[in-house]
Amino acid sequence: MAAHAYPQERAYYYALNPRELKFKGGLDTKMVHVYEIDNLPYQGGLGTADSAASNRVSQTTPPGPSSEAITPQRTVSAIVKVYVVCNYSKLDPYETGGHVITKGRQEVSALAALNQAGCRYVPTLLTNFIVRWEDDGGIDWITRHYILMTKVPGVTMESDYSQLPRDEQQQARTAFNVAIRNVHDHGWDNGSHHSGNVIWNKGEDKCFIIDFERAHQSPLRFGSETAADWGML
Repeated sequence: MAAHAYPQERAYYYALNPRELKFKGGLDTKMVHVYEIDNLPYQGGLGTADSAASNRVSQTTPPGPSSEAITPQRTVSAIVKVYVVCNYSKLDPYETGGHVITKGRQEVSALAALNQAGCRYVPTLLTNFIVRWEDDGGIDWITRHYILMTKVPGVTMESDYSQLPRDEQQQARTAFNVAIRNVHDHGWDNGSHHSGNVIWNKGEDKCFIIDFERAHQSPLRFGSETAADWGML
């Protein structure tokens, strides 16, 4: 099989050295894979990713070891989400993973819009791109949509909240209220209200909202902004 990616993304594609990726888990029958990577070279200026570009199919030469190396201004710790679509004609649309394409696009659209608006309570979108694997006849077999974002510092409130002293729980709830209202004030909601999507950074006294796969913009559907409704009692 041959891998196809945009030339301008080859350096990022090869920066994702599998030996450096730390698998965090899979969702939707392993059609969404989540990884962490440390010290990812980052040029900057990619926060407003082109969501339209992520929908196009590349017909370029398969990427190889590239001279288009990234000249980093710095390195970042990143989260890499890989949305996998298996284009096997014998499988129905759900089994091939076609439904995950919408989730990937939503994540890109929401983060790009929030970053551009100056929201400081969500991850920074670094880039996103598609890699298609084809057989010798040029038939797509597997499509992977890569979404790279900064790893926000802190601990998840799903597993760590109950272990906090009461005063720190209150501190985390107050920080959450600030974060969720800011996200909503910028016209977005992540559409997935639970404590696993809240990261609290005690040192900065700040919460981050993550996971925008189900994001929407309708303010009538934002629901409650209280920490209790997100499982932080």
